[in-house]
Amino acid sequence: MKILVGIVSKNRASLLPKAIQSVLNQSYKNIEISIYDDCSEDNTYLLEKEFPNINWIFNKESKGYLYARNKLMRETNADLYCSLDDDAWFIHGNELQLAVEQFRNQPNLSAIAFDILSPDKPSHKKTEKPFFTNNFIGCGHILRLKDIRKLNFYEPNPGNYGGEEKDLCMRILDFGKEILYMPGVHVWHDKTNIARNLPQQYQSQVWNDLTNAYRRMPFPIVIYALPGKMVKHILYGLKNKLTKSAIKGIFKFIKGFRSIQKTRSPISKNTLNLYIQRSKENIH
Repeated sequence: MKILVGIVSKNRASLLPKAIQSVLNQSYKNIEISIYDDCSEDNTYLLEKEFPNINWIFNKESKGYLYARNKLMRETNADLYCSLDDDAWFIHGNELQLAVEQFRNQPNLSAIAFDILSPDKPSHKKTEKPFFTNNFIGCGHILRLKDIRKLNFYEPNPGNYGGEEKDLCMRILDFGKEILYMPGVHVWHDKTNIARNLPQQYQSQVWNDLTNAYRRMPFPIVIYALPGKMVKHILYGLKNKLTKSAIKGIFKFIKGFRSIQKTRSPISKNTLNLYIQRSKENIH
């Protein structure tokens, strides 16, 4: 099985080489690497000379990481797509080999969630038996492309950050496919503050979360789910000094409501119950 490892990068020239090298060090070798540079303003372009044997895409107009992921998936002939953030890297070198074995043995498997470590969650776990889950984290996951093509890839969001993984996972489960979590098979996510604007990101997260809830929540659950989410976002904003961001995100959703009505495509109640049940059981 061929894997495309896609890394979308913006202004992270100091960290990107570590992500690339962690892929080159993998024991599994049927890999191609594509770096999509989303209009960086630093020295990222110089890295092409350091890593000449991988595919570099330098975009002159910022399109966002979601556009980039979809583009990379659409234009490859690989069987699997591994998404790795530009401030994330594999730790041990056997992560892709272990993932491929799962995809080979389980034809109903559409996605794998790696065990993500970060500065706020640094403790390594022992490798344990994988289990089905409800979600994956964007900085380190793998998708079976023949399934994701049938789902038409990631749904474009109105905001430029957040919520796309949850939305795709709901659609994967509604499609009758599975998501596997691999405890102890680690990706380190450095969560660097380079090129991050946390208030803007949270505003976008709120906007996208409400949009995706409207798109996917079945009737009549959607009627009370949306107000409940608004209250939760405001309370989170109050606790974390992001109140203005929460309110702006809510108003952007309300203002753009008509434009997203055409994109409503709810999942079944059974799928929603499965998603909620697994979110309670499989906290990782």
